Amino acid sequence: MDARNILTSNRRELFIGAGLTAAAGLLSACSREAVSAEMSAPAAQDGLARLDLRENPWGCSPEAVEAVLAHADALHLNRYAGDEKQALISHIATQNGLTDDQIVLGNGSKPILSAMGAVLARKGGDLVTADRTYKVLYESAEAFGANLVQIPLNAEHDWDFATMADKLGPQTCGVYLCNPNGSTGRLADHETLKAFVIQASEFAPVVVDEAYIDMTPDYPNNSMVSLVAEGRNVVVSRTLSKKHGLAGQRLGYAMGPPELVELTHKLLTNHVNRAGLVAGLASLQDTGFQSEMVTRFDAGRARLVRLIDAAGFDYVPGTMHNGVSFNAGMEVEEFHKLMMAENILTPAKGDPRFPGMTGLCVGTEPDMDRLETALKKIVAA
Repeated sequence: MDARNILTSNRRELFIGAGLTAAAGLLSACSREAVSAEMSAPAAQDGLARLDLRENPWGCSPEAVEAVLAHADALHLNRYAGDEKQALISHIATQNGLTDDQIVLGNGSKPILSAMGAVLARKGGDLVTADRTYKVLYESAEAFGANLVQIPLNAEHDWDFATMADKLGPQTCGVYLCNPNGSTGRLADHETLKAFVIQASEFAPVVVDEAYIDMTPDYPNNSMVSLVAEGRNVVVSRTLSKKHGLAGQRLGYAMGPPELVELTHKLLTNHVNRAGLVAGLASLQDTGFQSEMVTRFDAGRARLVRLIDAAGFDYVPGTMHNGVSFNAGMEVEEFHKLMMAENILTPAKGDPRFPGMTGLCVGTEPDMDRLETALKKIVAA
């Protein structure tokens, strides 16, 4: 059948017939029924409960799906993105009190952070961060010549801002923070974080990774984006892979000084997933869906904490993203193997610096029921 005929007869078949599995996956995972009612089927077609990557197990906004379907005739998925990209940039800028030249888009936030690491390291110097946080930016910076200065988290699993401040100086090429911290889920005290970011930005650019900030109480007031709007040497990155449920569409963005945004953009492809751009804009505009997801993640996180606590694992308290970090009391690879035997996918590898430390993320109710049974079995063994 000619693609034009497919478009005319059935837009859904366009995505499948054209072999665009990402768009087809978006449709199947983001139906209105999947969001408005609890899923009763396994989380994935392979039967696994996927509790390893902190995805949104309930799918994305129905408005995002409808936007893609409504624009299917005009999307021309054989072409690179055009006006859709500018529409999303302008929305993000307006929403955050910024200008368009302060926004850079990427196929997920990971390539943006990787490019930013290279930008910060271009003249050498110290990249200051923690020893336990999301690795992409600091690994990129180190690969491009930066000297990595990693400060251990404190006893409460929080950033040690005082010690980090002591490491700042003319040799500093950048500072990387993640809030909530991707490795622990802990949310930094807003005023303490803000004071440190202002101080550090006098020495070098400060990148604040806010992948999970929109899951936290008092969002957006606890974001650092106001410092970007003030013209400080601060970059804030975000993703639509987590709360927005668009992981398969790969869409992220960063906000910062125009000169840093321009340098970062030069290291990225100029082309972003076209269907993802349309879905992303619709999701950012769907405040009802966002509120519902915060409620769901709060409830799911509370249950996850109860299950891990009942299993007797030592866990990081106060997590504010969609998972819980804990010590499995065994090698991470062994825990992964035991959970896979129960059809539950968990992180396959740990960090040798932190033996036994792994994590689980929030799943659907059937996923969590399966996890509860599996944990009881492991503890009893």
